[in-house]
This record gives sequence, C-alpha cells and structure tokens, in this order.
Amino acid sequence: SSVLRGLRGRGMQAPAVAVGDGALGFRAAVRDVWPETAPQRDWCHKLANVLDKLPRRLRPRAKSSRANRRRTSFGRRPPNHVPGPIHNI
Repeated sequence: SSVLRGLRGRGMQAPAVAVGDGALGFRAAVRDVWPETAPQRDWCHKLANVLDKLPRRLRPRAKSSRANRRRTSFGRRPPNHVPGPIHNI
C-alpha cells in the first residue's frame, strides 16, 4: 500500500475501478488507500477459475473455444449441469 499512498500523495485521485489478478494484498491496499474504489478481477484469471470448475472432460473443448468467445451469446440460458463455472462469472 506504500506505492498507492505515494500515488495518492502525488495527487492521484481514487480510481473508479482497480483491476487485479485477485491477490488479496492488492485488494487490501486499494481498500486502505481508496475505500471508494471498486475491486475487479481481470478476465484472464477469472476465465482460468471458470475452467477449473468445469468437469475435466469439458476443459479441452472450452479451452479451444476461448478464441471464439467474442462470438458467444451471453443471452442464452446457461446449462444446468455446469453451475460452478457459471457461478464464477
């Protein structure tokens, strides 16, 4: 948090969102220096967590379709047999 305090001391205003990899130290430091800033996980690490929740037999197909995720329709209803990955999103 000393780095963040230094930034604040040099005039940096509280950011709206602080994006990190989920390290608890970073989140605690942001909360300490700028309590109004919302924490957010980056999509790379979030996606890795989702893949970890999938059954092993589905992981290769999910990993290969990551390149196609821009074409994914988020309007579709999630399948009932993979509640863990859906919950992590």
